[in-house]
Amino acid sequence: MNKQKKYSVTAQNNPTTEAARTPACEKVQGSVQSWIDGIQGKAYKADLRSNDDDSPLPLRLIRSAEGNSLRLGLQHNISRISNSPTPVIPRILGSNVSSLSSSAALSDAGFLVPAIRFPTVPRGTACLRVSLSAAHPPQAVAALAAALRSLSDCISDLARTDISGICGP
Repeated sequence: MNKQKKYSVTAQNNPTTEAARTPACEKVQGSVQSWIDGIQGKAYKADLRSNDDDSPLPLRLIRSAEGNSLRLGLQHNISRISNSPTPVIPRILGSNVSSLSSSAALSDAGFLVPAIRFPTVPRGTACLRVSLSAAHPPQAVAALAAALRSLSDCISDLARTDISGICGP
């Protein structure tokens, strides 16, 4: 019985609970609760569903002609860079220095292609992670492909190796 009392926490002896009763904390708690209620409310659900089709919006998009067009556009973008089955395309460079300097060069050219290094990938397999989407314009993908080819000419044969999955999604 004595042990239970020792470990029990009540609003009277808990400084955190006392602090939560201040007007500032109550105002923040009220704002957060309003935000949560808004997310769970009908307005949020109305945005995901329409009167014509009870499927959620993402599913309607996937099944639509627009969804098919986006998939084809993504596949075309991927094929300009690699034969990868996924839109996340690793370009193995090997060393951290090669990956970081290549990422910086691509950044200078206007492309965001992060270097992925140890411990995210095994030592000696540092790579660039190219991430494509259907929203990337064909001209931008062509320019990125040219920039990647240019980089490949500057580094070892290992830089031209494309091993999907080693630093993929």
